[in-house]
Amino acid sequence: EMALAGRIDDCLLASFLDVSEIERMHTLLSKEIEDVKRSREEKAALLLKSEERNEAIKSHLELITSHLHLNDKTSSEHKMKIEKEDTKEQEEIVDENERDKIDSCIKETSKFVKMLKEDNNSTSPTTIKKLFLMISTGAFLATKLSAKDAKTFGNWLRKIESDTEKVFVTFLKEDLKEIGWPLADGQVSEELKIDGTRLGKLSTSLESLCTLELLRMHYMKSKDYKILELTAKVLSEPLLSKFAFHFEGSRPTNRIDKPEWYTGWCTRALESHTPLIRKHFDPPVKRAFKRANANVQGLSTSWVKSLSSAVSQKISRDLETSFAVSRLGLFRQIMDAALAFDNKLRAQVVRQRLSSEAEDVCRQFWGQILTQSIENKQEKTLFECWIKVEKEYANEELEGIRSTARPWRASRDAVDSRNAVSECMVSFIGLAEEFFRRFSKIPDLKDRLRMAKALEKPLCGLIVDFAFESLPQLVRAANQSKKGDKAYDERWEDACTCILSLAFLETKLRAWGETPTFLRLQNLEEESKEDKSASKLDNFWESDEKKCAEGVDKGVQIMALSVARGIIKSVELSWKKRGHSDSKASQDLDATFVAALNVTSEISRKIKGLFRENLWETCSVRIAARVDSQLAKKLELESSWGASGIARFSRELSAISNAIQESLPAEFLPRLHAIFALLSLPRKRLIKLRAQFDDKGMNVDQVKAALSSQGIRGLSHTTAIKVCQAACR
Repeated sequence: EMALAGRIDDCLLASFLDVSEIERMHTLLSKEIEDVKRSREEKAALLLKSEERNEAIKSHLELITSHLHLNDKTSSEHKMKIEKEDTKEQEEIVDENERDKIDSCIKETSKFVKMLKEDNNSTSPTTIKKLFLMISTGAFLATKLSAKDAKTFGNWLRKIESDTEKVFVTFLKEDLKEIGWPLADGQVSEELKIDGTRLGKLSTSLESLCTLELLRMHYMKSKDYKILELTAKVLSEPLLSKFAFHFEGSRPTNRIDKPEWYTGWCTRALESHTPLIRKHFDPPVKRAFKRANANVQGLSTSWVKSLSSAVSQKISRDLETSFAVSRLGLFRQIMDAALAFDNKLRAQVVRQRLSSEAEDVCRQFWGQILTQSIENKQEKTLFECWIKVEKEYANEELEGIRSTARPWRASRDAVDSRNAVSECMVSFIGLAEEFFRRFSKIPDLKDRLRMAKALEKPLCGLIVDFAFESLPQLVRAANQSKKGDKAYDERWEDACTCILSLAFLETKLRAWGETPTFLRLQNLEEESKEDKSASKLDNFWESDEKKCAEGVDKGVQIMALSVARGIIKSVELSWKKRGHSDSKASQDLDATFVAALNVTSEISRKIKGLFRENLWETCSVRIAARVDSQLAKKLELESSWGASGIARFSRELSAISNAIQESLPAEFLPRLHAIFALLSLPRKRLIKLRAQFDDKGMNVDQVKAALSSQGIRGLSHTTAIKVCQAACR
């Protein structure tokens, strides 16, 4: 403005002779005046903006001051709001970047289509694969960000997927061939031609084909589509061709009775190739999964599945063939080979530290075999055939055990006769444990339970029933034999060993029931029960344990009755012949009576020598109880007692006790000892007791009290009255 004022002063003082000069100066001054006015207006506007900004800053400061006085909750909410706004702004920036990626990828789709239609020699495989991988990045982003763009990529994929698959499969096959894939049987991994260039080409081919599979999974939404199946198929195809050449055709290597040939071949192939796949092939595949933002999987799992599937199909066909022609031994041989292969397959999974999905491969391997449908009226699956075959095998083995001359003979391995186990029981336990070992690898617990219920439990029931059936026959045969005969000792030993074998099986069943396998089976059995209120068993074999315990008890009872009958029969014959009424007869024991008791005594001592201590204690108690009960009833029938008869009865009682067991305690024969005590009372006391007993008003308790006053216990009032009456005659 000062400059303008100076120029105006100069104009006023100057003398202008030239009119044009005056006009020029006028124009110049007018412009400068306009510029000054404009500058003034701008400064005014700038000043106004500064004032507004100051007001805004002032308001913001006031807002900050007020926020400082808010409580923690309000401050936290405000902070979250600010952070949310910041995050939103960042996401908008990221989305914008991804938006640009998607747009650029969409532009390249037409270029890729053009490349596919061109002659393969015009564009290098590496260029095609890298362009595809770049486009796939946008395709995966579109599934998250834009339905419209995803539709565009979906249409593009449907257009090119078939041709792309053919091209990428060809690329991968060529790259695999270039490195010398697959290894020949016996060849080592170092013989593969894996260098930087070849490995780079192979990695890109693997990543591209795997990415195509992932795009299909994202866009086609097919339930039946299995990821990595195509890539694994390309890898396994050369090996599967060799497998078919050797084991599917008419070559001498394809023998149904040599399943270990093809399972062994496949095992070696897995062991030699799986480490290579993990080291060289899994990394590019995992990159493809990361690009798709999917759960990462390795190719090695699908590879194992591809080869094991070929083995399971071969096994299923051979099993069906062997069953159809009733070659049951061959069926078991093939199934054993399958179990062995499954074992090695699982070991491979553990050794190579494959993913958890690989365990599903093992389960699938067995599932394909066990659920295989067959054309048979009775058995609809191979699993049902397997049960039938194993049953027939078990029955044959059990029949072989039963048909031997002495199935209950003690095993030659028995060191102590008191812990002897019969040869048939040893054979059964070996058979059962063979089944446990073979069936323990069945992956599905329900199938394992089904096999246990269909085969192992019934088999155990059969051997227990056989023991129940054999016991009476063994004891009867032993009683019929005479001392000195060759069969005498054998028959008594077999009878005792049969009982000991049941006791041993009871212990064995308890141990089996506590193993992890049968604990799991028991839990599954309880869960599957329809009646939840039913009593719960402690272990899988509890009912069989109880049956064995019942068998042992029954066996001891039979042995006790046998010995008791021998004693009772000997005594009754002597008493019937001589009685006890004569006061002057000889007090010596009858020779026939002594000889008979000696035979019985020999038997009881033999049983005692063969039985475990606890079993003999039970047996001797039962022998004594039976003898005591029966002979006490017999003594009720004595019409009278003489002094010689009473004295001889004392000696008979001692002989009876020794026949059962040396130094048998008196409490084992309480009735007989009570009768002798009653007979031994002075005659006056006996007469007095009889007088009391003749009183019809006496009840049972009064009779017992009268006997107790004389130190006599353990007699029934009926027996006491009859013996007392006979003694007083």
